Amino acid sequence: MPSELTQVPHVGPKTAADLQRIGIAAIDALRGQDPDLLFERLRATEGVHDICSRDVFASAIHYAETGRSRAWWLFSRDRLAGAAARST
Repeated sequence: MPSELTQVPHVGPKTAADLQRIGIAAIDALRGQDPDLLFERLRATEGVHDICSRDVFASAIHYAETGRSRAWWLFSRDRLAGAAARST
């Protein structure tokens, strides 16, 4: 049975399965989540994982909280800009 999470823009079956693996089974459950913590939970279950998953989680949380789609790669850009600002 397909997950309702795949109704979220930029969330496909694999990301939906990743979210379910860490206890997020519904769109409403994304509200108020921290993408960094979700990513760390995923890494704890699977070990090494692509950091872009964190950004897809951020995009999904944004959609759950606002009803508006924002591409995950924009969250990547924001994350990288924040990291660069912290290193200066």
